[in-house]
Amino acid sequence: MVPQGRAFVDASVDQQGYFALNLRSDFAEGAQLRPPADVDWISYIANFTELAPKPAREGEFPVGVKKQGGTFVLQGDRVLFASADRIPGDEPSVAEVLRTLGV
Repeated sequence: MVPQGRAFVDASVDQQGYFALNLRSDFAEGAQLRPPADVDWISYIANFTELAPKPAREGEFPVGVKKQGGTFVLQGDRVLFASADRIPGDEPSVAEVLRTLGV
């Protein structure tokens, strides 16, 4: 588990962190929504339904709900690892990150 003081979540209204990192504001074209490999569909849909912001009108996505995050490892001013999610659940495995870092 990453200590809370070592993680960054851009919860600001203008979400400048997303723009600074050039993260997606929509799902990648042609990408198919699917749960991560180790999560079943029922859990994935239940969590998505529970956690996603509710739209103002039926059939619309709320503003910002399609923004995709990423996984970054920084050391001082250096970016040691960077991965931008194409769709929800597209994050790299811990093993992949550690392998890239040579750990």
